[in-house]
Amino acid sequence: MTIFQAIILGTVQGLTEFLPVSSSAHLAIIQNLFGLRGPVLLVFDVVVHLGTLSSLLIYFAKDFFPFPKIGGKMFWLIVIATLPTAAIGFGIKDWMDRNFDVLWIVAVTLLLNSFILWSTTKAPRTNQKETCSTWDAFWIGIAQGISILPGISRSGATVSAALWLKVKGAEAVRFSFYIAIPAILGAAVLVLPESISSFQGHMWPLMVAGFISALVSGYIAIHILFRIMLKGQFHHFAWYTFALAIITFLFSFCS
Repeated sequence: MTIFQAIILGTVQGLTEFLPVSSSAHLAIIQNLFGLRGPVLLVFDVVVHLGTLSSLLIYFAKDFFPFPKIGGKMFWLIVIATLPTAAIGFGIKDWMDRNFDVLWIVAVTLLLNSFILWSTTKAPRTNQKETCSTWDAFWIGIAQGISILPGISRSGATVSAALWLKVKGAEAVRFSFYIAIPAILGAAVLVLPESISSFQGHMWPLMVAGFISALVSGYIAIHILFRIMLKGQFHHFAWYTFALAIITFLFSFCS
């Protein structure tokens, strides 16, 4: 991996982590294009996830610090959403490790992601809620767990679920970002021991480049998604992931 590749991967991770287009799909595709393999990817994956986590903590610093400024109810809603996410994540981790970069699987799940995003055009618009209920949080947590599949966007799945549960758009996005914090942290912690053992001194410049680019692009992506939701354009991303699915299908058969 070169510094340039690290910046590209970090930027893609930051943008696609929070926009509803699936970061895992983009990373799998780019890693195949670059022909990247080996332990550096394991370490790099942890570092860029910590970069996007940092962008969340900076963007929502006023909500979380001093802890728990968001309030006890919101804190427990985050916990409730995290439980099914963790259960599903542990359940499919081995399958994910084997199939993360299998491009035809990524293409199929990208098509599913397109359907999920487009379905929000039919979500109920009346009697919308200002905040999530306990059951809302649980179902949104299940959606987040399913989004562990490569090609399914975490923000796309969680925001879509919230919209179908009649949660207002801005609040749906905010809650999606809140529950991303323990999800991203948990995913990083799971592979941390293995990544530490794989780390080598010459990787430092790559990790710094990846971390900074993921942090900056992640912060920008959070701001963009709020603006898109306010304009009612969330479902437009379905066209992008549909086109990407077709391209990925073709690439998988040609490679």
